[in-house]
Amino acid sequence: MEEKVIILSADAWRFTDEKTGELKTGCSCFYVSTQDLTKPKFNSDTSFGYKPLKASMPEDFISKIKQAGGVPLKATAKYIMRVSNGQQVLKVDEFII
Repeated sequence: MEEKVIILSADAWRFTDEKTGELKTGCSCFYVSTQDLTKPKFNSDTSFGYKPLKASMPEDFISKIKQAGGVPLKATAKYIMRVSNGQQVLKVDEFII
């Protein structure tokens, strides 16, 4: 599955796992779908608007963001089905810029 999105922010991160000593790296991306941006969004009587979604990407994705000129940035999100806590969920596999 694919959809058009706008990447709002991208933050590279790295830390050492306290239990294993392994260096963990990645990039957190916040994005919104562009499919319904022209319509008012009513979540409930007390909640309105679009809430950004978060995706974890490899650390080198931050260099692609830099090469594209930064954010906000139009992209295509490609999703894959994964199992998380025993349930199937759609996760971003990659952003095509």
